[in-house]
Amino acid sequence: MITCCDTEIRMGDTTDEKKETKNESEKFEWTLKDKPVDNASGKAGNEGEEGDNHDDSIISNPDPYFPPIVSLPEVQVNTGEDDEKEIFKLRARLYRYAHECDPPEWKERGTGDIKILKHKVNNTCRIVMRREKTMRLCANHSLRPYMELLKHSANEMAWVWKTYADFADEVKKPETLAVRFNTLEKAQLWKQEFDKALKFVLEKEAESYLKEKNSKVTAKGENKKAEKSVGVSDAENKENVSATTAKANSANDPTDKATVDDNSKSKEGEVKTASADETKTTDVTAKLDSLAVK
Repeated sequence: MITCCDTEIRMGDTTDEKKETKNESEKFEWTLKDKPVDNASGKAGNEGEEGDNHDDSIISNPDPYFPPIVSLPEVQVNTGEDDEKEIFKLRARLYRYAHECDPPEWKERGTGDIKILKHKVNNTCRIVMRREKTMRLCANHSLRPYMELLKHSANEMAWVWKTYADFADEVKKPETLAVRFNTLEKAQLWKQEFDKALKFVLEKEAESYLKEKNSKVTAKGENKKAEKSVGVSDAENKENVSATTAKANSANDPTDKATVDDNSKSKEGEVKTASADETKTTDVTAKLDSLAVK
């Protein structure tokens, strides 16, 4: 019994202790709610209350702004196509014929937009193609009148042509290229635009050749006229020079002076003799007339 009582007493003590701790916790909560607190503690309590009512789905400032330490100016990058007009652009896949392999075979060069560009000043056309992601060149060459676009024997949507100077690898190399489109309509459109560009280049080269030829002909005619005028002036200058040299020589040579004096004297004697003859003839005629009258 003693042991039982002791146990009961102990059990009673534990229940009383639980009641006392519960009452103390209620008093503590009441004091926290009603007691005026400082700003720091009030802020902490408000943060706790706001944290209970906070919605995690709403983000107040997802991308904070950090000002740059150094401000860099914007730089415009030249693409190399500023003076050119785009006349054709389609997505395609480019291949090159690898002659260095044994046996030779077709190798894929890249996938991207193949373009035909027309220069605004030089009146030339070129083919440019860049890979989609890396933007590296896989075709870069001018269109020349001797080029010919041929259909691929195994695929109707592919066309083949040759160029003697492709600069895709920054080195001049002859290449045999093939381009393949995903539809037959795009392949036919490529053929039409390619032929138009070739015709344009051929016409412009013919015009420049004719202009150069005409300028050469006019230059030759002007040179001939200039040569003729120079020849006439040279002849006149020679005559003038010979005359002036003759005069100078006659003035400086004493023998020429003596001959000139003798010639002048002889001319004067001839004049005197002629006048004497005339007087004699007049006297004779007068005498004859007087005799006839008698």
